[in-house]
Amino acid sequence: MHSSQHVRSLSLLSLLLLSLACLTGCGNEDSAGARKAWEDYFAAANAKDGQKAVVLVTRGSHDYYEKMRVSALEADEPQVKSMPLMDQIMVLTLRHNLEASYLRGVTGAQLYSLGVSEGWLAMDEAKGMQVHSVNVKGDTASITVEQNGKRIASTFQFVKEDGAWKLDVVDLLTKVGPVASAEFSRSAAMMNLSVDEFLLATLEEAYGKPVSPDIWKKPKP
Repeated sequence: MHSSQHVRSLSLLSLLLLSLACLTGCGNEDSAGARKAWEDYFAAANAKDGQKAVVLVTRGSHDYYEKMRVSALEADEPQVKSMPLMDQIMVLTLRHNLEASYLRGVTGAQLYSLGVSEGWLAMDEAKGMQVHSVNVKGDTASITVEQNGKRIASTFQFVKEDGAWKLDVVDLLTKVGPVASAEFSRSAAMMNLSVDEFLLATLEEAYGKPVSPDIWKKPKP
């Protein structure tokens, strides 16, 4: 196994937050509501309270996790390797940590809740984050944050659904995916590894168990 001095153990949210930091770049009641939704979500994730966190993300976020659940069960090796990096990480994380029989019996929303509870969406990199500003346009709120006094240029998008502000995880993945992919490729090159090799080494380091050589293949029925 590669040394932990060289392979960084990245949870999905860790990678998102690190990538956000690399990017460059209004009613009072609604602003306050969106700000509170941001605070509530990150408090729930920090506490690994999956049941609370899952109701604070959009239905589209649940749908994304459902898509990843199906892909973890049905996508073959060429399909997985052709996915965007963030989707590859999600599919391989599910295969690495969960039996196919379990995946067949849950929903995308239940997977998201499990991910928070198990710490796959770890919050270490979010410590010190505070809301800098809230920009509300209709049913969409863009929240800019700062960390340790430094403003993060990108935004967290919240959408009002059924009268409540909820985090749009898909928007976040879309924004940071290209930057995360570039950072991943750079780190792999520094270690003289292919991106595929680096991804598997990262999974092994992150979860503390060997990665099956069949992880790229869809599970047997």
